[in-house]
Parts: sequence; C-alpha cells; structure tokens
Amino acid sequence: MSLKIDCKIFALILLLLISGQTHIYLLIFAFAIIHELGHLLCGLILGFKPQSMKLMPMGLSIEFKKQNQKWWKELTVSLAGPLTNFLLASIFVLLGQITIVYANLLIGLFNLIPIIPLDGGRVFAVILKRLYSYNTAEKYIHVTTNAIMILLTMIASIGTIYFKNIAIPLIIAYLWIIVIQENRKYKTKRNIQKSIEIMQKMC
Repeated sequence: MSLKIDCKIFALILLLLISGQTHIYLLIFAFAIIHELGHLLCGLILGFKPQSMKLMPMGLSIEFKKQNQKWWKELTVSLAGPLTNFLLASIFVLLGQITIVYANLLIGLFNLIPIIPLDGGRVFAVILKRLYSYNTAEKYIHVTTNAIMILLTMIASIGTIYFKNIAIPLIIAYLWIIVIQENRKYKTKRNIQKSIEIMQKMC
C-alpha cells in the first residue's frame, strides 16, 4: 500500500498560520484522520484490500482496490467514518470536552452531505445504483453533486462574512477542485459511452 502527501496541505497550513486559526484546524485534521481510519478498519474486517493512502488538506484519504463487493459492504464501509466520529462525540460528551464533541459532529455531519467524493455521496451512489441503471444513477449523482455544491457555496459565503473564518472558503474551494475533477471523469465516461453507442448503431 502506497502513501502519498498532497502538497496543498503545506499551503493551507501556511495560510492558517498567518490567520492564526491553526489550533482548530489541527484538531479537526486529527479527528478527520481517525474518521478515515474508521473506514480502513471496517474495510479490512469486511475483506476490502487497501490500495493507497494519501495525506490531504482535509485529512487522510484511503483508497481500496476495486473488487466486486456486495452493496451492503460498500454502504457499511462508507458509513463507518461518520459513525466513528459520532461515537467519539458521545464519549467526549461524557468527558465534558465540548470542543472535541463539536469537531467530531462537524466532521461526521459534513461527510454525510450527499456529494461525491464525501461519504454521503458514496452512500447516495450505492442506493441509486440499486434503484436505477448504472448510467441513470451516474447522471443523478452528477447533477445532485453540482447542485448541492452551488448551495454550499452560497451558504459558505454568508458563513465567511458572519464568522470571519478563512477556513470556510478554503474548504469549499478544495471541495470544488475535487468535484471539478469528478465532473471531468463523468464527462469522459459519457463521451466513451456515446462513442460505443454510435459504433453499435453503425454495426
């Protein structure tokens, strides 16, 4: 299993050092890594094979090898991360560590937003692919992801002005980078599919 480091993490840390918001970032970053380790542990238990790990500005990203796993296993692994944060929040409530409780609730709830590549998007994708054909499900996922990102951007703009927190627009900008990459992948797949359909009609 390979380990990579996204260089953007250093630029983000520099910006947060300048703005004096490093403490809360490091707290969220630490529990975001634990969140991902929840995915990893659950995946290993269910027979998934880890392929790569990447240290990113929003935490750790773990990719599993593509296998023909049962849908409920994919659903369970996707939910394992947020459930890890909710469990930690419950524990720290008892310990009276409210800041840590809020950090874990924030990470857990944020990851349940139904956009790719967040956990909520993966859960949404598994459900849609159970209800519709692959192409129809991919289309719904694509449209939903972009619509929610536009809504999040609007809410984040208001939040940035109100809370005067530089982390908010940075998170949204980073999400947009990932979503744009996913959009390109979707368009590429659609173009390939259209080319195959045209060739089939010609034959």
